[in-house]
Amino acid sequence: MTTQAPKKFPLFPVLIGIGAMALNMLFSFSFAALFQSWGWMPHGGLALANTLATGLEMAALLVVMRRRLNGLEGRAVLQAAGQAALGALTMSMVLWAWLGLTSEQPVWLVVLGGVLLGALVYGGIIWVLRVREARALVDGLLRRARARPA
Repeated sequence: MTTQAPKKFPLFPVLIGIGAMALNMLFSFSFAALFQSWGWMPHGGLALANTLATGLEMAALLVVMRRRLNGLEGRAVLQAAGQAALGALTMSMVLWAWLGLTSEQPVWLVVLGGVLLGALVYGGIIWVLRVREARALVDGLLRRARARPA
């Protein structure tokens, strides 16, 4: 029987997740109280706490993954993040305009139209920017649709 060398810190990602949850709780109480003391709505502090804790968790997991995989394609990751950010920014601007144009419309129409418009704008930007993962997703869905028996 052969034995394999134990992996270094196999639970490290789990520990990072636990730490992120603890930070989220600490940040949530702190930021909600801080926001309230400033006269702002405290749930804004909760959103900030979640964003900050999740961002720190992502950074820590990225470091761990980079070490375990002996590097990442950093340029490709940054390019994809930039493309996603550009798509999100464009979608946000279009939805902001949509909200201004439909302020007198029924809520269901604003929401449904906003969801559809947002998806189309984001998807369109991602497609125009030739995001590799979006192309792979569409190709995979098309292959799967062709493979289904009629």
